[in-house]
Amino acid sequence: MKTRNMMILVVVLAGAIAAIAAAPVTLDQLIQRNALASIIVVDGDSTYVAEGPPGALATSAAWRAKRIAVSGNTTIISWADGDADFDNTPGAAGAGLPGLTYE
Repeated sequence: MKTRNMMILVVVLAGAIAAIAAAPVTLDQLIQRNALASIIVVDGDSTYVAEGPPGALATSAAWRAKRIAVSGNTTIISWADGDADFDNTPGAAGAGLPGLTYE
């Protein structure tokens, strides 16, 4: 069995959440304010980043996900399902991110 080292980082922008908690906001406003929650998983030469609305469960289809792959001097960024739509499920602590299809 091959052992994989994975680093998982969950980032929530507490200050941004506090700043917008007083009034309802749209997803577009969260994006403009850079106030999205993030889950970051490093797996080998790839880094997976999921972004979603603050408070969204990692098991809900409310996230956009991208893979950042590095090979030599080349860095390739690709989106889950080939788009930046907020319709992906990263899974608990981002464990599902490497299994999504990136285009």
